[in-house]
Amino acid sequence: MTPITSTHLFAMNAAMSASQSLLGYMQARQNAASQRAHNAMIEAINQQNALNAYDAYYNNLQALEFRLSEEYMATGQKLVLSQKQALEVVGHARANAAASGFGGVSLNNMMRQIAGQFSASDRVARKNMDNVGIQSYRNALGMHHDMLSKANNVIPTTPVHNPSPWAHILGLSGDLMRTYTSLQMAKGGIR
Repeated sequence: MTPITSTHLFAMNAAMSASQSLLGYMQARQNAASQRAHNAMIEAINQQNALNAYDAYYNNLQALEFRLSEEYMATGQKLVLSQKQALEVVGHARANAAASGFGGVSLNNMMRQIAGQFSASDRVARKNMDNVGIQSYRNALGMHHDMLSKANNVIPTTPVHNPSPWAHILGLSGDLMRTYTSLQMAKGGIR
């Protein structure tokens, strides 16, 4: 059996250092690849959450516009019906007044009073519709802010740095230098 020389020790230590350095570099590359895959999954989730927020916003906005349109239609129908009723009441009142011989200033005052009552009712209906429109605008604005909040609420990702082979090569070089120096000191070559 051949005795182990300092050259053999140096070679064995160099081989162990090289394999440790190579394994460290491979592990760092695998960790970086794993983190990139994780970041890609997080970015896909963030993108889907933003799309869901936009979809919900547009669906809610469409529903709000539909309800507002129905309110405007209902108010318009109510105003047309009110105007029709006012004309009928005024027509009946004039016909009855004419049949009974009633007329002049008192008839005109009565007509103004009837028109005023219907006009006040119409003003209330228009004012209510204006208030519904204002509230719908506020609701739409709130939905918009909610959508932006949800779309911008992202899960953060971790930056990925690719491992440098140079760091591992320099580490290996340092290990080899230390081993060489230790062997030289053991031989008595360095003091």
